[in-house]
Amino acid sequence: MKPILELENLNAGAQLKRGDQSTLRYRLVYEENGLDLVGERALVFLKQDGEIIFATVAVVETDNVVSFRVGDGVNVGLYTLEIVVCERYFPSNEETKLYVS
Repeated sequence: MKPILELENLNAGAQLKRGDQSTLRYRLVYEENGLDLVGERALVFLKQDGEIIFATVAVVETDNVVSFRVGDGVNVGLYTLEIVVCERYFPSNEETKLYVS
């Protein structure tokens, strides 16, 4: 089943070295036309087993893109990414993963 709200990974992959200061970018996707969240506050979470391991705040940029850095705050492991904007949870499923090596 296709989720209603999705995250489009704009990065070269889904793996990051621990401590890497690279900016990660994801586009918020909603199949209905007209979703404009530019300028809204985005809460970014990395979770393991339903527990929030990392959280940061970003602002939604042009084309509904959210950019953020993970940095040193996350240990090696597989994380589920979730971005919350205006009480919308992206993605609707728990399929967006980020691996920190």
